[in-house]
Amino acid sequence: MAFIGRGNTLVNPQAMYNDGPLAGNQGSVLDPIVAIRCKITLDPEETVTIDLVTGIAETKTVARA
Repeated sequence: MAFIGRGNTLVNPQAMYNDGPLAGNQGSVLDPIVAIRCKITLDPEETVTIDLVTGIAETKTVARA
């Protein structure tokens, strides 16, 4: 609910309008998400490629290594 915000939708979540960091909270939800916020401004006819690399490990230290 904190990510979407009251009266907002998944298409237009509240989190995209705040310039500060995300809260870093987690809670009971039906559909878990990973929220990574980064604003990109494109000029007309400009394109961008976004690479997202994910992984899993036993510990944070192992994952970072």
